[in-house]
Amino acid sequence: MSLCFRPTHLVIVLCQRLKATQTCSKSRLIFSGSPCI
Repeated sequence: MSLCFRPTHLVIVLCQRLKATQTCSKSRLIFSGSPCI
């Protein structure tokens, strides 16, 4: 669990900047599916 991190706040910021609901949903699903990167 040393190199495990969830860039949730990063995704949210990107969503707000892009203002794309489809991209946001897909990104959140992808990041949620992968607990460790």
